[in-house]
Amino acid sequence: MKQTLLLALFVFSLLAYLPEAHAQAYRPGFIVKAEGDTIRGLVKYQEGKSRYTSCTFKTDENAAAQKFKPEDITAYSILNEGLFESKQITNHENIQLKTFVEVLTHGKLSLYEYRNMLYLAKENGGLQRVAARSNEPGTTGTPGEQQVKTTSTGHLILINTLTYDCPVPEELLTKVLRKISAPNMLAIVNAYNNCQAPNSSKTYKQEKPWLAIEKGVLVGAHSTKIGFTAGPYAIKDVDFAAKTNLIVGGHLNFLSPKRSERISIQLDAFFSKESYEGYLEQPEPLIFKRNYYTIDFSRVSAVAMARYTIANHKRLSPYVAAGVSGNFIISENAGIVQRKETTINDVKYESTETSDAYLDMTYYAGLTAALGTSYTLSSKQMLLVQVRAEQGVGTKSSAYAETRLSLYPEQNPSFYLSVAYVFK
Repeated sequence: MKQTLLLALFVFSLLAYLPEAHAQAYRPGFIVKAEGDTIRGLVKYQEGKSRYTSCTFKTDENAAAQKFKPEDITAYSILNEGLFESKQITNHENIQLKTFVEVLTHGKLSLYEYRNMLYLAKENGGLQRVAARSNEPGTTGTPGEQQVKTTSTGHLILINTLTYDCPVPEELLTKVLRKISAPNMLAIVNAYNNCQAPNSSKTYKQEKPWLAIEKGVLVGAHSTKIGFTAGPYAIKDVDFAAKTNLIVGGHLNFLSPKRSERISIQLDAFFSKESYEGYLEQPEPLIFKRNYYTIDFSRVSAVAMARYTIANHKRLSPYVAAGVSGNFIISENAGIVQRKETTINDVKYESTETSDAYLDMTYYAGLTAALGTSYTLSSKQMLLVQVRAEQGVGTKSSAYAETRLSLYPEQNPSFYLSVAYVFK
């Protein structure tokens, strides 16, 4: 019940925040009209494919929003973010289209990006796609011959053609011999522009890294009810009371600020020491049994989730996440006390038996989803508050049903409430 109330409170707080988050989607920026006029105002922040197809703009907070396509304007930008220009390109299917492309750097040689495809343009010339194409021999070769997969050098020819008047260092070209990446291409273009005229080019979002890792420590509480499929004294019928246990661990969040401020990969690892108690009565015609169960185990868990930040507003940034978890039981201790009562000739007899049991599981996986928010303390520090639910999967049946406890994490979901202190 407490977990449900906590989750409901979190969801309600998030829903109450959404209107404000929507308002913060508009940020200071400008558009450049077809006739060359620059109009300043508010531009809607977008990620993914939509930023290449349209731009939503309004002159101030109270003005009506206008949606522009690449045919309507020549460029748009959010201050301190990327610049998008309307260009004619040929995509990977050799189809020509007019679209917005992101400007990575402007100079005598410019670099653009469109849906993870890179384009070069020299001094107002047309955009030319940079692509390393793989050539795989067909099945017409000589039987028994080893077929070799090669990579075409067309992209190197293109780069050398555009930079012939000021060749770039060979070590930079080597990095893009087989695999083209935006950071390596950016280094090539900047090297050429600096060779032509030092400090003559402009690189956008230069202060934003391609990869950033947020690191932190976390503490929290874990609450669940455990159950068993098999074990001594009909343990599958035992009702173990829900327990809340302390968790401590570490937090990592991998993101690419240059590409997206909303999508990241979150990894959490933590340790918990858990204790559960259960009770079962077994009335029989001549004997009455009371069974007391005490189960303690230590667990190490790792959680990997894809995380999506709903909005970034001043200090608060709510997010949702989903992924998988792995749980490793590293030590366990299970004890069973059975008390028997029997009456013979009006004489009451009592006896007590104590025995040990062993968990028949050292690992189980889980599916998980989370709802949380970060609270910025400074430019380098923040707090992360998160509620997470987990459903165990992948349990195995016990091979020792009479002597070992077969843990059943699929029976009841687990709930986590954690707070992480994070360094950016």
